Amino acid sequence: MNLNYHIPIPSLWPTEEELEYANIKIIPIALHSAKNLFERLGPKFDKTYIDQDLINNWGTGQRMKTHAAELGLNIRSFSVFVGPAGARLTKPHIDGQGGSIVNGKINGSGMIARLNVPLSGIKGSRLNWWKTGVEDPRILERHFEEWNAKKQEWQKGFSYLSDPEVVWDNPDWYIDNPGPCWNRTEKSHRIDLIQTTEVRVNITAELANPIPWDELVNRLKTTGYI
Repeated sequence: MNLNYHIPIPSLWPTEEELEYANIKIIPIALHSAKNLFERLGPKFDKTYIDQDLINNWGTGQRMKTHAAELGLNIRSFSVFVGPAGARLTKPHIDGQGGSIVNGKINGSGMIARLNVPLSGIKGSRLNWWKTGVEDPRILERHFEEWNAKKQEWQKGFSYLSDPEVVWDNPDWYIDNPGPCWNRTEKSHRIDLIQTTEVRVNITAELANPIPWDELVNRLKTTGYI
């Protein structure tokens, strides 16, 4: 645990029954989305949208919503991050919060935090953080297309990605094999999958009413999660 970046929530590990549901209903869709993403954008960690009913009808998804509600938060939507096994190191990035579309591009901002539950590609993974945010001149806006698994179509996406010409120093902090957790996504971070042997599938929740990271930490302390 690091209160600046990463707070484990082990109570959200899926049960055997919930894993069985995920193996039938969620992971096949995630793997199909991964194929589309990797063919179009290359073998890297990226996000796909999924039918919300698949997560809302899943025990783990329901428990994620209950956990958020305990903190006075509401989940706006669920998505799936997928990444290829053994992928080479990528550059740090910052998650984007979408907004209005201006001149054909999303006018977004940095996303403060995500609630995550990984399903595969856990062993051998490493999550790294640096202290800087979107104010870092090495971090650039990223306008791209992402796959919508429910609609079976591409849609506009927004986030922040490091300047590809810049070399970064070692991370300020990292954790190996992260499980269910809150991650601070407004700070520069990177998932390393070079030691993994299976596609990483990570269920992630975006908040409808985001709060500052320090306030999230305080609420987790008050509710006994820290």
